Amino acid sequence: MATCPSCNHVNPDDVLFCGRCGNKFDQAEGLQPGAELGGGRYRIDAILGEGGMGTVYKATDVSLGRTVALKILNPDLTANVTARRRMLQEARILARIEHPNVVQVRNVFEENNTLVMELEFMSGGDLLDAIPAGGMAEEKALAIMADILAGLEALHEAGLVHRDIKPDNVLLAADGTPKLTDLGVARDSAAREKTRMGAILGTPEYMSPEQIRGQPVDRRADLYSAGIVLYRMLTG
Repeated sequence: MATCPSCNHVNPDDVLFCGRCGNKFDQAEGLQPGAELGGGRYRIDAILGEGGMGTVYKATDVSLGRTVALKILNPDLTANVTARRRMLQEARILARIEHPNVVQVRNVFEENNTLVMELEFMSGGDLLDAIPAGGMAEEKALAIMADILAGLEALHEAGLVHRDIKPDNVLLAADGTPKLTDLGVARDSAAREKTRMGAILGTPEYMSPEQIRGQPVDRRADLYSAGIVLYRMLTG
């Protein structure tokens, strides 16, 4: 059992956050290889990365024998009842999107008072690592951007705005196909309240002016961010 250093609440060994106060445990006290989620359906294999939205793990879907990615969202993003309901609704919408340039959301469930999303596992790394120091050849950059825009169109047609388009959030399949990911920030384009009360989610270097100001955003904000990604690909 893991005792929270902030409130002394006793938690199961395999939790990432305290079930009482939401305090994030150090990785040594959090999910380790071999830990199970989803009633034993998923086995943690390794950590893939951490960000403002949560932590992503490489895992095995034991029931199907396939490698998946599990994203555990930070509890402060789901503590608010309205935000929690909206995020669940959006995750379910995303789970229905099947497009070759969008990482598929295969399952969403709750574990220890937070949300877990099962994502398609991508083995080719991200676009940021694929950009040479001096930039890409124009033909290659434009081909990648065409795929990024195709993925964005699929999200926009579903009524969603990604809100965090950047090279880190474009993953590459084994054959180099780019796919949009980190959809936990995605929002219904008709929404007006923030997912986290009082917070602006996204990456400042790639955000449109209206998003920086905390104003309502639509698909044009994603296109602005995509333009900066194209500039980054061409210039390094």
